Amino acid sequence: MDKIKQVANFFENRYQNNDIYCEACNIHHTGRNAYSIGLFLYLFEQTEDEKYFNLAYELSKTTMAKLQPDPIHGALIFFPGNHSGANQSNSVMDAGMCTDMISSFLSYCEKNSIEIEERDEWIDKLAQHIDEYLADASLNKTVINQRLWGLTGISSFYRLKQRNKDKLHIEKVLEKTFKEQNDDFSFGYTDKKIDKDPSTYFSVYYYSRLIAYLCFAVESVNLQNKYKEKLINSLNLMYDCLDNEGKKIMDIETKKLFFQASYEVESLSHDIYVSKFINHYYHYGSKEIFDKISNIYLKHIDDNGVNSNYENKPNLLCSFIDNSDFIWYIRSLDFQYQENSENYSKENRDYLDAGFKVEYKNDSKIITLQNMYYTSIGWGGKTATQIILEKDKQIIIKGHNNFYDLKYMLKRNYGDIKNMIYTSQYNLKYKQKRVEYFLQKGIKWLS
Repeated sequence: MDKIKQVANFFENRYQNNDIYCEACNIHHTGRNAYSIGLFLYLFEQTEDEKYFNLAYELSKTTMAKLQPDPIHGALIFFPGNHSGANQSNSVMDAGMCTDMISSFLSYCEKNSIEIEERDEWIDKLAQHIDEYLADASLNKTVINQRLWGLTGISSFYRLKQRNKDKLHIEKVLEKTFKEQNDDFSFGYTDKKIDKDPSTYFSVYYYSRLIAYLCFAVESVNLQNKYKEKLINSLNLMYDCLDNEGKKIMDIETKKLFFQASYEVESLSHDIYVSKFINHYYHYGSKEIFDKISNIYLKHIDDNGVNSNYENKPNLLCSFIDNSDFIWYIRSLDFQYQENSENYSKENRDYLDAGFKVEYKNDSKIITLQNMYYTSIGWGGKTATQIILEKDKQIIIKGHNNFYDLKYMLKRNYGDIKNMIYTSQYNLKYKQKRVEYFLQKGIKWLS
C-alpha cells in the first residue's frame, strides 16, 4: 500500500487546474493522466478517503473534455493524440487509455450506486468515439501493441454497456491478432511477419504489454479456453526474457535506442498482470519467478513514486509512462496467485521467429542472439552473440559485427531518433541531463 500511495502522490503532486501537468515535457499527457483515474479509484476503495474519488471524478471530466473532432478526419479523438509529439503518444493509444478509464470509472460508480450526472452524456460520446474512430483503429492499426491498446478501451466499454457489436468487434480483433502470432508464440512489432524490415522485429519491451492487452480483451468476452495454449506459451517467452532477478534484459530489445541501461523494469507491471491472469485461469506459472518480478518491480519505485533504474544510464522515456503503467499492477490485484501451481519448467526453447534461443545448463541460462536485427550489441550480431546468466553475474560474449547490417540499425532507429526530440528523462534518481549524457558518451567513443 505504501508503494501504491507513493505512485499516486507522484500524480497528485502535479495536479493543478483539474489536470496533471508534466513539467519535464511541458504538457498534460492525455492517456497517461487518464490511467491515474484507476489508481485513485483503487485508493478510494481501500482507504475511503473522499479526496481520491474527487481526483478520479475531476480527471474524468477533464479527460472527456478532450474528446473532440479530429481536424483531419473529423471523428472524435482524445486530444492531442498524435497532434503533439510532446504527448509521447498517438491517437489510438490515447483513445484506448481514456476510453478504458472513463468506462471503468462509470462501471465503478454503477457498481457502488454512485450517481454521476454526466453518465448518459459520456456513454453516448464514448459510443460515438468508438463507432467513428476507435473500432477501425483497433482493428487496422499496423503496430500491434497500439492496436490492442485501443482495444482495451472497447473491452472496458463492453463491460459497461454490453453492446453486441462491441463483443463481435473484440472477437474479430482477437482472431486477427492471434493469427499474426508467430509459430514460436512471439509477435513482430508490426502486423507483418518478421523479415529483414526492422519495423517487423520482436520487441521484448512491448511484448508483455501486448500479451496483457490480449488477456484483458479475452476475459472481457470470455474466450479464455479458446486461447489457452497461445497465452500459456506466451508466458514462457515472457519469462525467458528475464534475468535471474526478474529484470527485463535490454540486450535483446530491438528498439534499443530508448534503453541505455542494461535492464528495464517499467514494463514488468504487464508481466505481473499476465502472470496472475495465466495462473488464475489456467493454473500455470512459476511462483518463484512471479515473486522475483513483483519484488524487483516494487523495489524500483522510490519514495517520490518514480520507477527508477539503479544504473547511472537513462531509459529515455518520460516517467509519466513508467508510472501510469502501474495501473496494470493494480489490475493484477484482482487475481489471487495460487501457490500450488508450480508447473512452469525451465526448458531449452528456440524462438526462431523472434531470433534467439534459450538454453539452461546447470545453474546458467544462455541466450543466443541469432538474427541481424539484434543490433543492441554491435551492428548485426549474426554470428551468435551470447548472454550468459550465471547465479551472481551476467557475461556477454559478442559475436562478430556485420557492417552491411548497419543500414538496418539506422533504419530501425530513425523513428526513435525523431521521438527523442520530445522525450524527457524524468527520473529523480538520475541527475544528469540527457544532453550531457550523450555528449560524454560521444566524447568517450571518439577518444
